[in-house]
Amino acid sequence: MLETARELLETGDLGDVTFAAALDSLGQARLYGLITLIGYYRLLAVQMRVLRIGG
Repeated sequence: MLETARELLETGDLGDVTFAAALDSLGQARLYGLITLIGYYRLLAVQMRVLRIGG
């Protein structure tokens, strides 16, 4: 799961090998949840950076 999160954060995508491994270990529903969670926190980070929240 850590490799999946790292790749998603670094590239904004998952390569075929990483996607297949994540799908195999997490299943479709959990992988969807992980991608959604990472995307949500990334969105919050951008908003906080642009709005100068949290210093």
